[in-house]
Amino acid sequence: MESPSGIRIGRAGARSILYTWYVLGVIVLDLGEYGLFGVEASMLMNDLWVAPNALHIMIHGEHSWNDMEGWINAIQSIIGRRRLVTMPTKLWWVLALHTALLFVGLPLTGLTMELRDHFQISSETTEVVRQR
Repeated sequence: MESPSGIRIGRAGARSILYTWYVLGVIVLDLGEYGLFGVEASMLMNDLWVAPNALHIMIHGEHSWNDMEGWINAIQSIIGRRRLVTMPTKLWWVLALHTALLFVGLPLTGLTMELRDHFQISSETTEVVRQR
């Protein structure tokens, strides 16, 4: 990478790795969402995860576990600030946890990538140049 003043920053190919990571992140989040939709449909047919009534099936049909509004409503109902008609099922919580991990974890890994060299051990004297 080059700074506006023409100084080279970072290693060769660092910019392409950064952009690739964000493109990959968008694709992974999108594919992960569609994958969980299919998993949800098949899990609802299993006896262990079956919805207890039609209201729960409607909640799953809206995919409220996949967005921030659904998560906030569920958390507020646990705290007691909002009363839901019915609490989400354990399958809803499992899917919400997986989606939240995707939406939080993937961008954080991209933000923590170091694109430039920082302090390196050297026998040379350090100079600080101040630009006016």
